[in-house]
Amino acid sequence: VFSNEAPVIAEARKYMRIVAFMGLFSSFNQITCVVLRATEKVNPPLYSSIAAVAVNTALNYILINGKLGFPVMGISGAAAATLISAAVQSLILIIYINTAKQVFKAPPTEFFRLTGAFVRRFSVTCLPVVFNEGIWAIGTNIYSMVFARQGSEAYAGYTIFSSIEQIAFVFFVGICHACSIMTGKTIGEGREEDAYRLAKRFLIMTPLIGVFTGAVLASVRVPLLSLLDIETQGAFDLASKLILIYCCWLPFRNIPYTLIVGTFRAGGDTKIGILYDCLSLYLIPHWNTSSLGQMPDAGSFLGTLWLTLPVLVFAFNHSPA
Repeated sequence: VFSNEAPVIAEARKYMRIVAFMGLFSSFNQITCVVLRATEKVNPPLYSSIAAVAVNTALNYILINGKLGFPVMGISGAAAATLISAAVQSLILIIYINTAKQVFKAPPTEFFRLTGAFVRRFSVTCLPVVFNEGIWAIGTNIYSMVFARQGSEAYAGYTIFSSIEQIAFVFFVGICHACSIMTGKTIGEGREEDAYRLAKRFLIMTPLIGVFTGAVLASVRVPLLSLLDIETQGAFDLASKLILIYCCWLPFRNIPYTLIVGTFRAGGDTKIGILYDCLSLYLIPHWNTSSLGQMPDAGSFLGTLWLTLPVLVFAFNHSPA
């Protein structure tokens, strides 16, 4: 569904055969890091992530290019580096859990002791989040399908843009996690009004940082792309255009993210995000893409502008009770 080009599919198959085994490690890492952050243990996730990135970078260099006596593995080497780095992060987290006194350190049987009350509570709270993230993943992957169907050059430009986008997005992931932890803790202490005011501060902070981040990224996008070994000018130009649109979109894009993930879910409302994500991804017609160079992110930009208003109205008028 992503491509009709046989060489592209063949390379992707090599990658997926190896990286598919990463699911066990990545799921463990995600859940463990969230639990640690929620219990105010923020350093172990940081250090384990740094170690994983360092291992991934070093192994990419060694395995892709065949350094230090290893054979040249190409894309299979990239997949192996990704898998090994995830396993390294899991090992670091397991060592930390078993050497430090943590709230979730328990015998293995405790993790499989399920009761009807727990399953009901888990289902009511978590299944909406799982469904929400699922429809979000499907919707965003449709963008990748659109670009992939336009040829390797277009998809290369989108992939380059996506990598740079993730660098900028890291700041807002940190803001969102901080908002979720601080808001949830304040609610847990019974100070709902304080939690409401705290969430509003994060809401104001998010677009301000978005404006600054977007301005910086827009000003350095060309020299930043010049550092990369981009094979065609078409891919370079497309990545540059997408980055510019993303910079304009950035202050608005992360307002729903901070509210839905960092505030509503921390307060126990895991269903409202489904409504807004469905509206932004599936029900808003992206009629403007044809006049903006067939770039789905341009449609998302205007769609997010439309989406932000009702989210803000809901946030500022929703009773903290």
